[in-house]
Amino acid sequence: MLGRDSALSVMCLKTLRSNLVQDAERMRNNICSTLEQIDFVATTADCWSKGKRSFLDVTAHWINPSTLERESAALACRRLKGKYTFDVLARQMYSIYLDYSIQNKIVCTTTDNGSKFCKAFRYYVINKNILSYILSTIWFFFFNRVYENQELEERENEDDNDEEFIELTSLLEGDDYSTEIILPPHHRCACHTLHLIATKDAEKAMINVRYKQIFRSTLAKCHKLWAKQNQSTQAADKIKDMLGAYLKTPVVTRWNSLYDAMLQINNHTTHVPDSINTCMDFCALPRFTDAEREFIKEYCQVMCPLSTALDILQEEKGMYMGYLLPVLYSLKDKLDAQIMKSLIYCKLLVQVLLEGIKYRQVY
Repeated sequence: MLGRDSALSVMCLKTLRSNLVQDAERMRNNICSTLEQIDFVATTADCWSKGKRSFLDVTAHWINPSTLERESAALACRRLKGKYTFDVLARQMYSIYLDYSIQNKIVCTTTDNGSKFCKAFRYYVINKNILSYILSTIWFFFFNRVYENQELEERENEDDNDEEFIELTSLLEGDDYSTEIILPPHHRCACHTLHLIATKDAEKAMINVRYKQIFRSTLAKCHKLWAKQNQSTQAADKIKDMLGAYLKTPVVTRWNSLYDAMLQINNHTTHVPDSINTCMDFCALPRFTDAEREFIKEYCQVMCPLSTALDILQEEKGMYMGYLLPVLYSLKDKLDAQIMKSLIYCKLLVQVLLEGIKYRQVY
């Protein structure tokens, strides 16, 4: 091979596979040895489909007892064959926990708001109420049998040393609480819940005809401008020359990206309206009307607290559970303050956001 040292050799496919398997096993052993020293672990689980294949991803998070820093590791990324139902997800998650011997160390598992995950945890989690029911039933059964035995002893004058074994298996076999799979407590991802509030719940404001018309007309122009930038190099160069940077374009999976893109347009329409008008004219698109500019301004103003809360909660480092409630209470207070402002178009949007927070019980 040209430019290659003659002393070097390219490994064959068999060697490459063997090395990958060995490295994966070594990494797994390192994670297991680390988790052996940890008493409390939190996990996350996510399931998605790509093409015709589905995957389950599980990660573990813990606090290093020496440095008090949060550490994490990916435990598995498994292929799910066939239709993945709630019991399949539960079985796979529990299998992963057993592989790393952390089934008794997990304080909670965080997932999105998907119905299959929620059903899996509802079905396979033994909560305190169920445990209390089982224990109270066992004790009632036990003492009832003891009392009956005492009566028989008095009646038949049996020897005090006689023993009777009480069969408890039949007591539990008839209940759904007896299962080989036991999942840890479940937490729904607060960021995903806020994302649903910003998308699904915000759509309820469309019942207002005025809001619906201004929202659709404004977003239609924004999407056309973003599409022009992505499809035409000339339009992209013109936008960069006039605005000093390319326009941010939204991503379907992240609502923050829509807000960031709208905020960028709002900054240009507010401070340099001539530049954005030039871009619209160059792309042969109708300009934003005064009403649409006002709507963009109000939309960014209302959604700013929600976007800020998501940015804080999605921090990679330094974010802990203790931040959640203060951030959510601050979000609610800021949205309550928006009601008092003289909003022309987005007052109903504030109301549906507050209703969404209450309905989804983010707290």
